[in-house]
Amino acid sequence: MYKYFIIPVCFALLVSSCTQDVELKLPDPEEKIVVEGHIEQDGLPYVILTKNSNVFAPVDQDFISSLFVHDAEVTIFVDQDSFKLVEYSSNDLPITIEDMPEDFEFFVYSVDFTDLSQFFLGEIGKTYTLTVRSGAHRLKAVTSIPHPAKLDSMWSTPHPDPEVDSLVLVRGWYVDPDTAGNFARYFTKRNSEPFYSNYFNSVYDDNFVNATGIEIVLERGEDKTNPDIDFDTYAYFWKGDTVILRWCSIDKAHFEFWRTADQQRTTADNPFSSPTIVSSNVEGGLGVWGGYGVFTDTLIIPE
Repeated sequence: MYKYFIIPVCFALLVSSCTQDVELKLPDPEEKIVVEGHIEQDGLPYVILTKNSNVFAPVDQDFISSLFVHDAEVTIFVDQDSFKLVEYSSNDLPITIEDMPEDFEFFVYSVDFTDLSQFFLGEIGKTYTLTVRSGAHRLKAVTSIPHPAKLDSMWSTPHPDPEVDSLVLVRGWYVDPDTAGNFARYFTKRNSEPFYSNYFNSVYDDNFVNATGIEIVLERGEDKTNPDIDFDTYAYFWKGDTVILRWCSIDKAHFEFWRTADQQRTTADNPFSSPTIVSSNVEGGLGVWGGYGVFTDTLIIPE
């Protein structure tokens, strides 16, 4: 009897306790610089620098704009060379950055396009050390560009409900290399839309599939700045779509950042979830500096 009675009583107590007004006075956090940057083979580096903020700070464009760190000294070391990056507004940046809003001005550090001696592209297998100096802040992070893993094939399958005949799932066949410790993050592009990563979980490891083949569902990526996700069409593509896949090999530290960041973002509004500490590979700061070994494939879905 009691095991059936105690659950609703406890739930009722939890719900009633949630209706009480609770005033939290949290101290402002120690100021730190947050790094979001990456480099891929045959691609330019980019580094976005912002400041952390109080968890209850207002979330609007003016406030977010105030968090960008300007005029920092940003340097990348590779082999025996060093390259100083310069700051650009996204309105003037001649490269496209995946997973970034198109209607919001942000600031990014990249190569100096006016000085050929400071221009370089990422190379597979090389290690890249990032340093940042801004005021009293000193940051350092190290990453590498892994050899790209490849999907053997991509295809589409119908929606499980025959009445929804305009939507399809995209699937792929992936054969994991015979060495353990492979990590990946993927992006999809639908027609002329930007590349987006998976909304809930954008990274994968080979803990259970090492050196084997596996069929995977390649969910359509979503704009994470959009609060109104349509779950009737979530993960699906439409007949007639052109789908471009970017399957990116990453190292473990890069994987751990996105794994924990995805988990924190998707559970932040759940009062019953455990808090998630987002992993970082940045010494002296927060965030991630990561390398991508990119494999690209295209699928045209039949009408």
